[in-house]
Amino acid sequence: RVGGDEFAVVVEEMSGSKSSAYGLAQRLVKEFQKQSHKYSTTASVGVHVFKVEEILLNAKTPEDFEKAFCSEMMKADNATYSAKKEGRNCLQVSKEYSEFYKLESKASK
Repeated sequence: RVGGDEFAVVVEEMSGSKSSAYGLAQRLVKEFQKQSHKYSTTASVGVHVFKVEEILLNAKTPEDFEKAFCSEMMKADNATYSAKKEGRNCLQVSKEYSEFYKLESKASK
């Protein structure tokens, strides 16, 4: 739990050509979209990818690591806010995610 109603799921990418995080996010949003109750919950999901080993190699102190890691988490958080603006029950990827996987920049639902 990051705070309030925000949660973070950190996953290790299992292949270099496909995002495990993106697939997990798609399945999560799909389950939320199935709800048909009078009062239902929505999910706004942001997906971001980064290489933890690069942060570890560049961090001289634990504080450096924490600062860099929090910076990466902020990119995921910004993608989440983009999803909220899209109308909820959707997901968005960070600009860096698109660059990492060499994708065209477009909204993902």
